[in-house]
Amino acid sequence: MSEGVFLCEQRPDVIAPARIEHLLDEFTHEGECFARYNYLDYFFENPDCFMRGRVYLHDASEMTLFGPFAREALLREVEDPALEAAVMDYARRRFPTVKKGGEA
Repeated sequence: MSEGVFLCEQRPDVIAPARIEHLLDEFTHEGECFARYNYLDYFFENPDCFMRGRVYLHDASEMTLFGPFAREALLREVEDPALEAAVMDYARRRFPTVKKGGEA
């Protein structure tokens, strides 16, 4: 670092991912790979529900958020404004573009 250049004081995140998965989906037809999706899935949780954020690595400047979803019923959307706000804050600090997805 140059003299006189310092990191900004960092505030702590309100939430952190419970886990991050690095996944690769490859689609083949007649033995030929015709599509490849290399991405990270971020999982955010609280006791009642969870959210997922996906970042495709071909454009790592954008995160798409899904949820929140109830824990007891797979992919049943619920309302949790506090979780959504915390996850949105986490994402906006790291990615220039954050959008809400329609499907999980």
